[in-house]
Amino acid sequence: MLRELAEDSDTTSALSCSSSRARINLARHDLVSLRLMAYCEETGSLTAAAKQANMSLSQASYRLGMLEASLGAALFIRSRRGLTPTPAGELVARHGRTVLGALRELERSLGELGSQGEIKHAH
Repeated sequence: MLRELAEDSDTTSALSCSSSRARINLARHDLVSLRLMAYCEETGSLTAAAKQANMSLSQASYRLGMLEASLGAALFIRSRRGLTPTPAGELVARHGRTVLGALRELERSLGELGSQGEIKHAH
């Protein structure tokens, strides 16, 4: 299970896992994978999540597997009925939605600045 958020010696954020004390570089996780993770948790289906993320089922499966491998934790229990999030999966999905929401808010705020003439485009 994921237990604590800590600073690495080179100031890279890392997660400490109780089972192996593995260090995880959070900077390696991209927004596409976080969005896919949230879709998987919402739909309970990798097929449906892949469609929402506009990627093939094999790409989605690969991304989810890579995310699990890099975190050192299973994010879903896979069965014939679909995907059920593990406690780690619920945690990652919740924080992923927070990150994605913050980016949407940033985009909205920048759009407001742009419509007010506050943003100048660099050439």
